[in-house]
Amino acid sequence: MRKSWKLGAVSVALVAALGLFGCSGGDTTEQKADEPAAPQAETQTPEAVEPEGEAVELQIFAANSLTKAMAEAEELYTQQNPNVTFADTQYEASGTLNEMLGAGQYADILITASKGTMDDAAENGYVKEDTRQTMFNNDLVIVTKEGGDLAGRDISLEDIAAGKYTLAVGDENVPAGNYACQSLTTVGGYLEPDGATGADATGKGGEFSATLQPKVTLGGKVGDVCKYAESGEVDIAMVYTSDVYRMGGVAICSVVPNDTHKAITYPRTDSQFIMDDMEDTARQVISIVCRQLPLFSGVSVTPDIARVTDNSKVTDHHAILPTVQLEKQDVSALPQSEQKILNLIGMRLLCATGEKHTYAETQITLSCEGYMFKTKGKTVVQNGWKAVEEMFKASLKTKEKDDPVKSLPEVHEGDVLDSVSASVTEHFTTPPKQYTEDTLLSAMETAGNDQFDDDTEKKGLGTPATRAGIIEKLVKSGFAERKGKSLIPTKDGCNLVCVLPEQITSPAMTAEWENTLMEIERGKADADAFLSGIVRMTGDLVKAYPFLSDAEAQRFGTGKEEIGKCPRCGSPVYVGKGNFYCSNKECSFCLWEDNKFFSSKKKKLTKKIAKELLDKGWCRVTGLYTPKKPQLYDAVIRLDDSGGKYVSFKMEFDR
Repeated sequence: MRKSWKLGAVSVALVAALGLFGCSGGDTTEQKADEPAAPQAETQTPEAVEPEGEAVELQIFAANSLTKAMAEAEELYTQQNPNVTFADTQYEASGTLNEMLGAGQYADILITASKGTMDDAAENGYVKEDTRQTMFNNDLVIVTKEGGDLAGRDISLEDIAAGKYTLAVGDENVPAGNYACQSLTTVGGYLEPDGATGADATGKGGEFSATLQPKVTLGGKVGDVCKYAESGEVDIAMVYTSDVYRMGGVAICSVVPNDTHKAITYPRTDSQFIMDDMEDTARQVISIVCRQLPLFSGVSVTPDIARVTDNSKVTDHHAILPTVQLEKQDVSALPQSEQKILNLIGMRLLCATGEKHTYAETQITLSCEGYMFKTKGKTVVQNGWKAVEEMFKASLKTKEKDDPVKSLPEVHEGDVLDSVSASVTEHFTTPPKQYTEDTLLSAMETAGNDQFDDDTEKKGLGTPATRAGIIEKLVKSGFAERKGKSLIPTKDGCNLVCVLPEQITSPAMTAEWENTLMEIERGKADADAFLSGIVRMTGDLVKAYPFLSDAEAQRFGTGKEEIGKCPRCGSPVYVGKGNFYCSNKECSFCLWEDNKFFSSKKKKLTKKIAKELLDKGWCRVTGLYTPKKPQLYDAVIRLDDSGGKYVSFKMEFDR
């Protein structure tokens, strides 16, 4: 059964890979979603999720950047709340999620990594303001060369705008650069075309003031911006706090006031390593974790930091770590959800750097009637990092089941065993499990790796920033679909793979192109030659596969039920999940079963009603409810669509 909820707004301004865990705690405020209707719908007080009780299914809308975190969070949450399941979580760009809500699509919870997006959702009435939670923030800071003349000096935005220092910031494609420009609008250092300032500004499309312009150096990456300050090419730079810890070589002068720019999200990363020069910081953080987190207070560790330091394996950002700010935090005062996040991060850090888990494995071979039988067993010699993991698992509400360790009797070579009982059992192989969001993302990281040398820099499909978007595009295009936690190909998806040439379905081609683009960026490959190669390959493919055969073309029938034609564009209208939608993706026409107009009259827009409305433009409906009268009434409902964002209806009565 589905429990009726209204949309809860969780504004996540942090670490995409962790932010969602904050939604799993019992202290998190969540709220029922506005029913599919206009945004002025009246909201109701939500019911809290009980840890045990009737089955609850949640529909979540989440930003693309939270895809991998969501998979992990859903698994953790369902372990702790067995009565809760998750429907097909929808991942889109944050702005697209708001458009979906505005069009009347249903969701229980909205999760974004952008304060601005959540502000828009609240302003339009899609969420209730008092249910919002900002879980973490990553500060925008002003930095200078470590040990330089300006180290330790408090530098203000006013000082920067006055042209006292040379400055490095990211260009318009670097989020930290956008936030820096937003901040500078408040002191006249950056001018937006429409005059917007602070959080109302975009940090794009404007220009620096005449005073500041000669002092500014733009960087195409945050790493470049940090290096300008580290090398002394500029006096100061404006970057994220996380970039200071990642890049090193710079020191924080001051933190930019939060009210001068929009909330900052932690960049996505799939790296499991830290930079070589972060060893001392990591050692300090481990010590703080053992002192500050009660769960690990009795843990004594001698960390092997070298095991997790490798510059060559750090991608856009190093692996996620607690910060030294944890030393000043009263952990017991944090919400349970945030404490769980800290415990999870702390556990992974202690395990990654802890003592090795060692065991002795024994293999016994027995001979009986000319047949050889083998068995294996293991004995733990040193529990090592496993002890920390077991401590963490023991703290979870739902205990995880570990595979039992098989112990063997003590035997010696040449022993003869008497009175051995024997039996024949039958077992069956099982097919590979279907991909989940999490396992598919991991598979994309390593796809085609066996076709490349170990030193090949770019492997797999996509990057940490694009893989989630690739999956969403496949789902949105109808080539894949979500069923529970699984991602499965649709009929069209299977057919597309069957008809496409093998050359363009190979992950090797993607990785090869990515590597070539990197070589072009470094000046080691020719861009014109690369583009000419793509043009030549495209021409060859078109010649080799000029058209689909009739049999192949028949593969792509829609298989969807059509109930009429769209009154806006004339395209077929199909039966969807809880709606009737126009098949033209450029058209926004959609009739929702539980729209506000019909729900207020205690009626559902059924397929029969939808067919009549599309066919005749009107439909007679009986048994309509009104709170003004005790008896029900009948009326003619007409489709009154003006082509706007929402489909409207009007009633007519017999005279």
